[in-house]
Amino acid sequence: MNKLAYSSKIILEPFYKAITKTREECDLERIDAIEKRMEQLIEERNTLIGLMTKGFLEPALFSKERNALDSEMKNLNTEKTNLVMTFTSGTSQEDEVKALLDHVSKDKFDGNYTDEAFEKFVENIIVNSRDELTFRMKCGLSLKEWVVR
Repeated sequence: MNKLAYSSKIILEPFYKAITKTREECDLERIDAIEKRMEQLIEERNTLIGLMTKGFLEPALFSKERNALDSEMKNLNTEKTNLVMTFTSGTSQEDEVKALLDHVSKDKFDGNYTDEAFEKFVENIIVNSRDELTFRMKCGLSLKEWVVR
């Protein structure tokens, strides 16, 4: 935490800005792409129904194709719903980074170890070797630490 507090302007602030910008752009682009694909599927379904009513398709082929279209539509709708919920929910990587940034930049941060801070910000610790550990943070950062003996 001391190293993060010392280097928060170099590491955490640019990381926070980057994920904020990237997440918003990616989510909005993906939602737009999903909506366009759903419009295409509706057109394909209408065309399929038109071909069936004119007698150009057999019922078995119509059912197979319609089920495929409906399945893809359902999957896209689920993905869109998940993206919208993630975009509007308070539990995201962006929020984790912001909480960590707030914690290390507080005036009252004294650099002492606390169990609460560890549990709040650290996902797990990976032992790479006898002299090296990797702290995987909940915000997505992986920080290597060397153990001095």
